[in-house]
Amino acid sequence: MTISYGLYVDDIDADVRALTVDLGIVLAAASNLSKQAEQLSGEVGTFLKGVRAA
Repeated sequence: MTISYGLYVDDIDADVRALTVDLGIVLAAASNLSKQAEQLSGEVGTFLKGVRAA
């Protein structure tokens, strides 16, 4: 009895490419959220300065 197991390099390459694309999308979304949070933080700070001055 012989048991053999093999992997196709093309399948592994396709999986790595798919994961790389997914990671890129996640990093782009995280960067976008970070920029939005920074902008919102600045707007809240400006609002609070106005409230304190009043």
